[in-house]
Amino acid sequence: MLELIQIHYSFLCRQSRVNKAGHTPIVLRIIYRQERRDVYTGLYCPYQYWDNQSGKVIRKYEKAALINRNLEMINYKAVQIFDQLRFSGNPFTIDDMVSQIKGQEQKPTGLIEYLQSRNEEMKERKGIDISAATYEKYERSLRFVIDFLQNEFNVKNYPLVKIDSRFLERYFQYLRVSKSIGNNTAVKYMTSLKTILMPAIKASIIRNDPFKEIKFKSKAVQKGFLSSEEIDLLIKVELPSLDLQRIRDQCMSSKQSVLSVREYFQDLS
Repeated sequence: MLELIQIHYSFLCRQSRVNKAGHTPIVLRIIYRQERRDVYTGLYCPYQYWDNQSGKVIRKYEKAALINRNLEMINYKAVQIFDQLRFSGNPFTIDDMVSQIKGQEQKPTGLIEYLQSRNEEMKERKGIDISAATYEKYERSLRFVIDFLQNEFNVKNYPLVKIDSRFLERYFQYLRVSKSIGNNTAVKYMTSLKTILMPAIKASIIRNDPFKEIKFKSKAVQKGFLSSEEIDLLIKVELPSLDLQRIRDQCMSSKQSVLSVREYFQDLS
């Protein structure tokens, strides 16, 4: 069953506000899904010439015809914007409508700005529920995406709405070939990218979840033990943070396999 969508428009005169000429502003009131917004039209009239019942200026006022025509045009624009949003297939709010009525349409979101914004959120969580090593991984991921766009598309940004499975495939191959990153480590970067992009997917900025169309799978690896030389190298290497030193100590104490440790430190490069 189709949802019955109700929206109500009306014009009213704000008697509480008066300009220098003593005229009151006319506002467009929008009520949608039990929310109400008042949008100033930029039109004024003497309050005594305003008809609340019809939502128009009465004919006795000399500028009534001109003002009423403008009100009709504003109402028509509001109806058009609502229909465009309604049939776009994307979720929207009453504030989205108001922004477009005011001519404040949002610019298309770019991938790089989005990733930078999400990384700023991650930075605030660093040391709370995200480790320094995890945050550094997101930072490296951002640098990889910037390099990928430059090398593959010769652009500095990319529309977020255009992200699809083909884009993800090309990015994965870029990590594997151009960056010489192992399969399992590249899969981890794709998982991180999915985590970052998920809010945009849920908000339908990216309309179809491209991660449902393509799967990135880790490969089973044969693990071996560290040699004495490799243990000495790991013990002596200087790491940039206490978190990395702690992880190094945990790896050594648990006799982490040579391959998994090598892969871990490859992530840090």
